[in-house]
Amino acid sequence: KGRRIALIGSMNELGSFEKEAHKQVAQKAIVSADMIFTVGSVAEKYLITDIKKSSFKGQYKAFKTSTAAGIYLSKILK
Repeated sequence: KGRRIALIGSMNELGSFEKEAHKQVAQKAIVSADMIFTVGSVAEKYLITDIKKSSFKGQYKAFKTSTAAGIYLSKILK
């Protein structure tokens, strides 16, 4: 019951696994969340690209900083 929100940050520490790991997380979020938000340029690069290519019908948005994400989410969470 309620909204399922995924807030996903860049996983910069993954080195050569960075792209594949972000894509795996994107696929999980696309099928399980109603809203997907990313923080950081790497998460935006891979996740938002995959979300746009998918049939995801929910809301999604990319944030550059966790502060910006927090401000936005504080306005939409109940």
